[in-house]
Amino acid sequence: MSTLKVNTVESATTPTVLISDGLSVSGVSTLSGGLKVGTAVTISDNGNFGITGIMTASNFVGSGANLTGIDAGDFVKLDVATGAGGSGDLIFDNLDVATYKTFDLTLITKPTTDAATLRFRYRTGGASGSTITDAHHQVAYLYMSNSDQMSQNTNMGLGHMLLTQGVGNGGSGQEGVSLNMRISMCDANDNGDTKYRTNTVWWSVMVHNESLMPEWHMGNGTLTEGGGAGDTNYPTGFILDFSSGNVGNFSYQLYGLKR
Repeated sequence: MSTLKVNTVESATTPTVLISDGLSVSGVSTLSGGLKVGTAVTISDNGNFGITGIMTASNFVGSGANLTGIDAGDFVKLDVATGAGGSGDLIFDNLDVATYKTFDLTLITKPTTDAATLRFRYRTGGASGSTITDAHHQVAYLYMSNSDQMSQNTNMGLGHMLLTQGVGNGGSGQEGVSLNMRISMCDANDNGDTKYRTNTVWWSVMVHNESLMPEWHMGNGTLTEGGGAGDTNYPTGFILDFSSGNVGNFSYQLYGLKR
């Protein structure tokens, strides 16, 4: 078998580097430009490997190619939706927590009532889910206002996790929130000593207002029940709502990371 040793592979004329079927690429420092991968291709990491440019996940998952050390099939798009909202909350029930331990959510929305705060709560019960509202949600977060003032806040023993301060709902389209959130959940197969610490949430939010001066929030929270000693009330979903009114216009993507 012939071997070509290079530090960089880069397209000469078109924005696509083609790795044909059945080839093995190892020890390459950088692949740059658009990348198209054939079937049965193996790309190995020698500890100093990077890929830059445009690369679609389907080139790895759909064609059967493998990026050593990263299984693209472990990160799965579960749901995508866009809607007018205005009639309720965003509820995600009956999540497959036996397959996925962690869920990534990106969300753009705004409340139907001005100055409402965005909140998160775990849910349990599978398809017929119910919201966990008792005092077991705990949260700590940082908040930077549009006047460059930073503050911190903790909320312990509440029935929800507070994600933001007040969010506007101006009709100009400038107000609302952009949320990135990672949600982890335990199930009956998790180690007993770590179950409490498994139900955790991390988030970062930009709150947009009409003055075009966004406010930044980031924090983490936990649910101090669901998987504790003798507790089988495991989370199987979650809800996002506002402190008053309903969820307005929204667009979200939900991904699952396999156990």
